Amino acid sequence: MPRPNLSHVQPLVREFCQRHSIDYLQCGVLDSYRQALRHLRTVGDATRLMPSTTK
Repeated sequence: MPRPNLSHVQPLVREFCQRHSIDYLQCGVLDSYRQALRHLRTVGDATRLMPSTTK
């Protein structure tokens, strides 16, 4: 979702999470980028360790 729309849906997401007992985390822009990049690196590291199936 485009970043400018996030503030509009935030109350809906927070309510949904509360209704379904899902943890809700709110952070700033820089921290969100850090988290996303950390996740991408973790996923990338895992795929590098997988044996190649194409030859």
